[in-house]
Amino acid sequence: MNYLAEIRHFYDWLETESLPSNAIVLWHALMFTANRCGWREEFSVPFSVLENRTKLDKSTICRMRRILVERGVISVRGQRGRRSAVYRLNPFERHPAEHDTTVSATQIHPMTGKALQSATPTDTVSIQDRIIPEKEKTSKKEKAPRRREERKGCAEKREPMRQNLSQFLASLDEAWRAPMSIWLEYKRSRREGYRSEMGTRKCLALLRNLSDDDPAVAAAVIDRSIANNWAGLFPLRPGDTSASTKTRNSGDVLHPATEEHARRLLEKFDRCTK
Repeated sequence: MNYLAEIRHFYDWLETESLPSNAIVLWHALMFTANRCGWREEFSVPFSVLENRTKLDKSTICRMRRILVERGVISVRGQRGRRSAVYRLNPFERHPAEHDTTVSATQIHPMTGKALQSATPTDTVSIQDRIIPEKEKTSKKEKAPRRREERKGCAEKREPMRQNLSQFLASLDEAWRAPMSIWLEYKRSRREGYRSEMGTRKCLALLRNLSDDDPAVAAAVIDRSIANNWAGLFPLRPGDTSASTKTRNSGDVLHPATEEHARRLLEKFDRCTK
């Protein structure tokens, strides 16, 4: 007896028949017991075991057992004294209520539209067994091209993103291109790349704000995040300085690294003096 096949046939049978939920629970408990017994045709099981496996009381088990016997799903034979009853599971492959539809030689197959051959009025043909494998083959054939198209679509979506990043880096000043390239490569290695150019520009704006438009400080911010394996950018602490700032003397005059930096500083100075 095939465990999974019997369960499938049982629920196919339930589509046209009705059983109380407790009877279904009892049938599953008996199926599990039969499996434990090595699929012997007859096996005995005490009420205490069935009560434990079904969580039903003895009177409910007796009523559900009687229903299963009346429906022809199981057979029960009592024994003398305190001995447990003997159960027999009737396989659904040979169950009267689950007989496959009898078809004649002129009957039409529901999937192919062709007449079924080599079938006589006394022959029984499982319509379900003919349909299911054909459906499975069709679904597998349909899924393969669909998956290839999905993978192709994902690749096409990623390709423009790489081109946009290249164009974005090319549009930056040389002083900012190097730190941003390092940060974007680090994010790509973590599989956390930015999905749009807007996100990349927001990252650059955040980096400019944290570094006060100083590419050297921005490089230090990026180095600190990479060294700590952080996913984001954070401001430097007062004690954290870049390598370039450590070599400066207290009397040195600091000049802006780029013209853009100088322009921003002048704008800030003008706003403060007004």
